[in-house]
Amino acid sequence: MVNQQDFLDQLAQMLEQDHQLSPLGARIYALLITADQDAYTFDQIVKLTNASKSSVSNQLNDLLDRKKIVFENREDSRKRFFKTNQLYINDMLQAEHQDATKHIDILQELVYIKRDNRLAEILLEYYQHSRCNIEATLEKINQIQKQKNDE
Repeated sequence: MVNQQDFLDQLAQMLEQDHQLSPLGARIYALLITADQDAYTFDQIVKLTNASKSSVSNQLNDLLDRKKIVFENREDSRKRFFKTNQLYINDMLQAEHQDATKHIDILQELVYIKRDNRLAEILLEYYQHSRCNIEATLEKINQIQKQKNDE
């Protein structure tokens, strides 16, 4: 079993590659994903990353601009509390669904025009399965969000 620090490093590396984040941005995002509390203050993030305030500030602004994280203000504090944007995954999957649909439309036309194109048929099948998987995942996410709203 991987220890928590190694896991955080692996997650940060994956996020860096998959989301084209800087190493520090990926580390901050990984920290917020795996947070043991609902949100972290700026000072907590600086301490946890052991990075300069300027660097952390720049990376938080980048993550905010990309809508990967959000912040909230609390009544009892003047500080901002940063956490992952729960809607980001839904938005990302919606975009992937639209992308898959575009590919399906084009590939269906290609298969119709050039009937003996096995490669286009294989790709069409791939995107159709991808779109179905995305739809199923979005449905599961919507059910979770509905349950949270009903509580």
